[in-house]
Amino acid sequence: GMVVGSTTCGRIIARTGSPRRVPMIGMGIASAGLALLGVLTLDTTMIGVLGFVVGAGFGSVMPTMQITVQTVAGRERLGAATSIVSLSRSLGAATGTALFGALVFALIPETDVGHLAEHVRNTPRDALLPAFHTAFLVAAVVAAMASVAASRVPRIELR
Repeated sequence: GMVVGSTTCGRIIARTGSPRRVPMIGMGIASAGLALLGVLTLDTTMIGVLGFVVGAGFGSVMPTMQITVQTVAGRERLGAATSIVSLSRSLGAATGTALFGALVFALIPETDVGHLAEHVRNTPRDALLPAFHTAFLVAAVVAAMASVAASRVPRIELR
C-alpha cells in the first residue's frame, strides 16, 4: 500500500504542482482504515485489504512531506532539512510502534510480563481482540489529528 500511495501522490503532485491536499487526504484515508480495523471483527482477507488502505494513506504522506520540507528549506539547507525529516520519520515510527505494542499488552487481561509470549500464545483470540481494537482506534485518532495538522501546512508551489 505504501508504494502505491507514494507513487500515486507523486504523480498527482507532478501534475498539479501543489502538495497541499495530499497529506490531508492520505492521513484521512489512513485514519478511516485504522478506525475500521478498530471496530470491525474481520477475517484475514479484510485485514489485508485494510492494511493496504492504511499503507496507501501513510505512503502518500511521506514523500509529500519530504518534498514540502525540501522546497521550504531551500538549497542552502537542503541536506539538514532532509536529514531532520528522515530522523523524525524514524523516531516517530519507533515511538509509535512501541506505544502501540505497550497499549495492546497493557489491555490484554491478566498479562504476566515475565511470560508474555507464552501468555499471548495461550490466550484465546476473543480475549486479545478488544486490546487490538482499542489500539487501532487510538491510532485512528492520532492519524485524524495528523490530518488536521497537515491542513496547517503552508501553501507552496513546487519549483
